[in-house]
Amino acid sequence: MIVHFLDYEIQSDNYSTSEIKEIFDEKNRFKRWMKIEVALSEIESEFDIIPKESANHIKKIMENPNIDWEKVAESYRKNFNSLIPVLDEVRRLCGEPYNNYLHYGATTQDIIDTSQMLEIKEVIEIYNRRLLSIKNKLIKIIEESGNFSIIGRSHGQYAVPITLGYKLAIWLNEIERHIERLELWEKRGLYGQFGGATGSHNLLGEKGISVGEKLMKKLGLNYSKISWQNSRDNIAEFASILSLINGSIDKMSGEVYLLGKTDVAEIREGKTKEAGSSTMPHKKNPVLCERIGAISYHINAMVQVILNTVSHEHERDPRKLWAEWLAIPSLCIYLDSILNNMEDILTNLCIYPDVMMENLNKYKNDIISEYILSCLSKSLDKKNAKEVLNNIMKISKDTKKDVIEIIKNDSKLCNYFNEEMLSIIEKPYKYNGICEKIREDILFKIKKGGKNEN
Repeated sequence: MIVHFLDYEIQSDNYSTSEIKEIFDEKNRFKRWMKIEVALSEIESEFDIIPKESANHIKKIMENPNIDWEKVAESYRKNFNSLIPVLDEVRRLCGEPYNNYLHYGATTQDIIDTSQMLEIKEVIEIYNRRLLSIKNKLIKIIEESGNFSIIGRSHGQYAVPITLGYKLAIWLNEIERHIERLELWEKRGLYGQFGGATGSHNLLGEKGISVGEKLMKKLGLNYSKISWQNSRDNIAEFASILSLINGSIDKMSGEVYLLGKTDVAEIREGKTKEAGSSTMPHKKNPVLCERIGAISYHINAMVQVILNTVSHEHERDPRKLWAEWLAIPSLCIYLDSILNNMEDILTNLCIYPDVMMENLNKYKNDIISEYILSCLSKSLDKKNAKEVLNNIMKISKDTKKDVIEIIKNDSKLCNYFNEEMLSIIEKPYKYNGICEKIREDILFKIKKGGKNEN
């Protein structure tokens, strides 16, 4: 029975990608656990904690283990421990006396946490690749279409003119910060776990620290001498970074969705996926933007679950641990899905500069009001300037005339404006502040490899 998107076969990649699902594949997880166990036995033999013969035997058996998965499944139906059913099967394969030295000095959480960190490490590699792709696609669009004028929106209403490049430069700056956040977390956050029942190395004593350090080095992780079994803030920080990335991608896709509405039609999702209506042939639905919006809710829900696990009880609290372990795969898979979709959207983004200009001209009387007020304020105090502006806008709405026509036909009003001012009022797309400079500065800084200043 299909109850979760990970169970899908026919719709397998609608909400995920095969690449990242492979990381969290159940059997791959079991193999990762055993990889850690083999590495542990090898290192413990180097410290004369277990016989070298046992470590060599365990390694040889695990090179091509003939695991009875049905037996493992049956064991899981009887034992709710995350690791024991797999561990018992490996012990059976190793046989006595070698199996007595498997998992020596470790606890289930050591293996599960370390495995999860190895998964996260692989996940970050995928995220880095996708974020870099999104970054490069944004740069390309900004370079090719960045000087197109577009209406800036505020409170859901038309504000003042900006450029498309300025809008996308803000997105680009966010993506660059996310890349930096992941980079910083990866340097200081990828810690494996090894300390035994409560992280205090009761069985191995001081040798446990040396074993832990060498084990994590072999696995490509950092090692903390003090246990983090009940300190989940590091994982919560990782989840929070994913939440921030999710927010940016949701914002970007939401903007494409809004600007693609029939009555705006300035930008829209391309034709990578067929997304027509079952009853209205004229429609091309923005299905990728919609998928991102839907998935983003689930991402935020998973992040909240993980944030709740920080409030741990005593030295180990499986209520919190299992909640985290259950949430991490879904969170990582969902985020990869929306990053993949955003790559697709940007690759095939349809941009309509003529419509942008048409909308600017259609609403030019409103979007130039700030500039008119600033011009009037050079000759009048603010109160009187507002009264004059309100009168101009009222006449414009009543007569359906452009404000520039009203100003030019009134000799008194003309005294408040010079030729440059009148030119901008007539062509409001010229009134876009330093959008072009900001666009160029962001492009220069990011392409040069500079770090964000904010």
